[in-house]
Amino acid sequence: MQRSRRAGRRTSVAALTGVAALGLASVAGASAASAATPSATAASATAASTVTVSVPAPTSVVSSSTGSDAAIGNVTITPAATTTVANDVVCLVLPAGDNFDTASGVPTVSQTNGAATTGVSSTPVVTAGSLALGSTTGDPGASSTQGNVLSFAVTGQATSSIPVFVLANLHVDGVGSSPGAVTASVGTASSALGCASVSSSSLLGSGVVYEVASSNGAIYGETPAATAAAEFDAALVTGSGSSTTCSDHGNAVVATSADPYDALSAAFLEAQLGTGVLITAPTHLDASTLAALRLGGVQRVYVVGGLLAVSQADIDALRSTPAYDCGGTSATGKDIVVYSGISGQTADDTAAAIDSYITGTGTGALPSISGAYSTESTYNQTTGNETASAPTGTQKTAVVVADTDFQDATAAAGMAYEYKLPVILTPGDALGPQATSELTKLGITQVIALGGQLALQPQVVDSIEALNVGGKPISVLRIAGADGTESAADLALFEGQRLGWHDSTVLVAQGAYWSDALGSAALAGKRSESLLLTEGPKAGVGQYTAAVLKVAGTSPDGLGSGVTTSIQVLGGPLAVPQAQVTQMQQALSGS
Repeated sequence: MQRSRRAGRRTSVAALTGVAALGLASVAGASAASAATPSATAASATAASTVTVSVPAPTSVVSSSTGSDAAIGNVTITPAATTTVANDVVCLVLPAGDNFDTASGVPTVSQTNGAATTGVSSTPVVTAGSLALGSTTGDPGASSTQGNVLSFAVTGQATSSIPVFVLANLHVDGVGSSPGAVTASVGTASSALGCASVSSSSLLGSGVVYEVASSNGAIYGETPAATAAAEFDAALVTGSGSSTTCSDHGNAVVATSADPYDALSAAFLEAQLGTGVLITAPTHLDASTLAALRLGGVQRVYVVGGLLAVSQADIDALRSTPAYDCGGTSATGKDIVVYSGISGQTADDTAAAIDSYITGTGTGALPSISGAYSTESTYNQTTGNETASAPTGTQKTAVVVADTDFQDATAAAGMAYEYKLPVILTPGDALGPQATSELTKLGITQVIALGGQLALQPQVVDSIEALNVGGKPISVLRIAGADGTESAADLALFEGQRLGWHDSTVLVAQGAYWSDALGSAALAGKRSESLLLTEGPKAGVGQYTAAVLKVAGTSPDGLGSGVTTSIQVLGGPLAVPQAQVTQMQQALSGS
């Protein structure tokens, strides 16, 4: 029965391409994050200051002790009057421990406005203490290139209009600051070396020039495969050295990183095997995947997807990879055993092959969710149809998602893992033959349909309800929102309120690209933590995710029976910029 409700648009968020879509750890690419950071009001000096320091939007960088540098946005310094800076060296000073870095290019300074007799040195100088580290003629090359002071000389005095100085090609290492905003102070001195001890009398102002992102709260790696490996480790490996323990039962599932559906459909197989999924490019094994196999003491690998997804060369390489005990320090003397051929011609076929691979262990069932049918408007914000009345008793349950909407499969992977629910793919305009066969063969009597009617059209639900399994029809509960982020939020409400999932922490990944959450099923399922999605690094957190976080963080029964207090991000700062993390934390606090 279709119920009238506000129409919800259920189209996929456009998948981003390029580096900004990936969960990268390397701060060298942080310039991409600045483009993804929402516009912010420029930081400015206090009322007593005589300069204004501003950037278009504070750039997010990763706190790192590896020496990697990150590009930040241009810094603009505007004096309060034509006489504020005249024949001086202007000093831009970072807190101790944070450094400007010239290894990736020498900073530049330009001036607009001011009289023609006023000018600036062509190349700023980076200094630390009394040692000049920069160069006024070019890249300093192999010499030490870091310092917390950047300075440039001003020649002459503006006589007609206030000059504006723009520092560009800036790189920093956010190694000294805790996560949050980094403020640079501006002062003047008689020489660049004098900037190391700018006195309070010559301090002109200050402003936020970048933000340090937390590298501890997020789970991610430098590549999609490395992020999946980090999620595998976080879910299944604890301790280190001789005290390492592994809960993957010596198993791992391997899928392609080039397409989301094999890895997400594999949640059912992962649950049956008691392990997680690792991903690899179709043409080569990622070193992080091999490292995770070793650390986890994996003895057996189950490859899902055909040879166009995971190549024969990859399979052969896996078969020749030595197996190690948990912790990765002792070889077993044997190579990893590889099971392949869990695949089909299409993603729908592969999902069916995954659901049928292990038999005899039983298909899972949800606890009774009959109350969800009578209050389904909480979880279905669209006009998509569903079963009007609740079935009685425990039901064998499957998750059905459209084979064109990876966000829905992403959000559902954790629930599928915890309760061993098969993930069944179907075209959105008609129930596929693979789905029909699997629903019948597995004895499914209840379906959680993810996505509104633009994802799963009414005839799909009608076809599911028309199937007769064990003498009774299949009941369908639709969980759907206006887009993928609201569907994930609605599913989080369902998991907390109907399944009793933990509500103190929620997982968050970007929803514009799939790679960061491909390994999330074991993590979410073993922890009973819901996964929310942002719109993407450029599109922002999204109104629905922000709204559910505000409810979760301020209401005693927001996502369940308690208040949500923390966010666990999956993906690096180019996928979920620090500004978005801050926004979500503020939503949790009700601000």
